[in-house]
Amino acid sequence: MTAPEGMIAAEEFAKSKGYSLDETIGMIRSGYYDGRLVDGQWYVREKNASEDRKPYSPTSPEIDDSHPLQQVVVRDIHMTFGAMVAFMVKGALASIPALIILVIIFAIVFAIFAGIVGEMMP
Repeated sequence: MTAPEGMIAAEEFAKSKGYSLDETIGMIRSGYYDGRLVDGQWYVREKNASEDRKPYSPTSPEIDDSHPLQQVVVRDIHMTFGAMVAFMVKGALASIPALIILVIIFAIVFAIFAGIVGEMMP
């Protein structure tokens, strides 16, 4: 079978990179290399063969369960005064929509409560 335009067989690609076919297919499936399955045959884009990439690792450090969890304590944050002021202003601005929502909720609850109590008063 002829390879699709701009692609090479995964077996050929694996040999050129020093990977097994299964590793190559795993890298294609994970999105590490651009490739696809055509009529039961895996193909990889030719441009991937000429690229130098960092070594492939099937698991990333974020999901590697072989290391025990470590507790981290933050003791200091180095931040300029201007950056701290900008951070605080952004936080204050971000709280405005939450404040508006809370005011609306309290107004509805107060109206319901006032309606119930108003009905009970003669």
